[in-house]
Amino acid sequence: MGAPEETNKRLRYLISEGLTGISISCDGPTLVGIDADHPLAEGEVGLVGCSICTLDDIEVIFSDIPIESLRPLLIYAQPASAIIFAMFLLLCKRRGIDIRQLEATIQNDPIYQMSGGALECLDKFTPVELAMRLSLDTIEYCAKNMPKAKPIGINAYNVRERGVDAVTEVAYGIGLAVDMAAALVERGVGIDEFAPNISFFMSTHIDFFEEVAKYRAARRLWARVMKQKFQAQREASCRFRVAVQTAGSSLTTQQPLNNIIRTASEVIASVLGGVQSIRATPYDEGICLPTESSARIAIRTQQIIFEETGIGNTADPLGGSYYVEWLTNQIEDRAAMELEEIEKAGGVVAAIKSGRLERAVNDAIEKRQAKMSVGEDVVVGVNEYVVAEEDVGIQDIYRADLGLEEKRKEYLMRYRSEREGQSVSRAREELLKLAKQGVNLISPIMQALEAKMTMGEIADALREAYGFVLRGA
Repeated sequence: MGAPEETNKRLRYLISEGLTGISISCDGPTLVGIDADHPLAEGEVGLVGCSICTLDDIEVIFSDIPIESLRPLLIYAQPASAIIFAMFLLLCKRRGIDIRQLEATIQNDPIYQMSGGALECLDKFTPVELAMRLSLDTIEYCAKNMPKAKPIGINAYNVRERGVDAVTEVAYGIGLAVDMAAALVERGVGIDEFAPNISFFMSTHIDFFEEVAKYRAARRLWARVMKQKFQAQREASCRFRVAVQTAGSSLTTQQPLNNIIRTASEVIASVLGGVQSIRATPYDEGICLPTESSARIAIRTQQIIFEETGIGNTADPLGGSYYVEWLTNQIEDRAAMELEEIEKAGGVVAAIKSGRLERAVNDAIEKRQAKMSVGEDVVVGVNEYVVAEEDVGIQDIYRADLGLEEKRKEYLMRYRSEREGQSVSRAREELLKLAKQGVNLISPIMQALEAKMTMGEIADALREAYGFVLRGA
């Protein structure tokens, strides 16, 4: 939600309703590593997630939240991901939590969006070399200090939400994981030191059997890559750990209550596909941030499926189905071929820079629209079974606090005025010096935060070390 206080309030409400895991998403400025009072943040503060600028903000977000038992998921792009991870480590230190026992997950994806102008976004806010370094530093830090943490969740969800098919989602997700694993091995980190804790974040879409088969195929392909390409020895290194969210792009703004049915179907497909974690998308996804009512229904959807249906009583209930086995083989073979093409192109970043992924996105969108226009693909409430707009059946809509931006600016002004200026200057100089060296940056970032540098100030120092200046300010 928009402010740290509001996010904390919503988290406590959801926990009271039976939530068993928490994920924290941020607003646009936080996502790209700028503070709420930066000129480029104007008009974006708190609109699509929480504004996070300081260590104190993390304290507020997690106030009275038992993070050691709820396995939090931190969803950010670089450089914000590494900085907020460091904030989280300091929070654990203050609470006396043993980080070696903590089962947190950090998305920590160096590309994050993969498509939709992702590299252009990186080019504007963060050099890709810095983003990759911070992601690798986080994984390396966790391998040495947090054996139970999941230090990266490869974000294939966003590329699927852009419109590509299940095959491309699998290929690019595993392709980026391969690139990251190769870079870590080159650093001297053994594959079996970090591979057991690599995880993926994917989208469960509306085609029921395809989604079940997709996860089965991805699981087999990942195991094959780990064994054949990296010679992984531990069985845990070959396990495909995946958290999923039901597809926001499959939901409609027309007749939005129908989305409850779509989400329920996608949750069931996720369970039958054998995923490790599920987030059910609230039915008002296309309209606003979730209200308390829509968030509660999303939780109840999962609770009813888990508690009442019995579909989780066996690991692979569709295994042996002629159709599912055939479809699994088809997706695995096609994804393996696409993965090979990505590797020939020089890896995921090179493939995106060449426009390969964006072409796949555009082709998929055009095909989808063409099928919908002639009625070959039916979307209830959009091109069939349409009702008058006043009959949509939803009145409760979340409204953002339009005064939040000014409140956050005032907060940052107070925060900066109350800190010790010389300590901040020394911390910045030290961080800048170390960023120009080859050291792991997680501990230096923690020291900068303890000196009360803001998230945007730390990100600026890291960018400066790479000779990078924000444009458009």
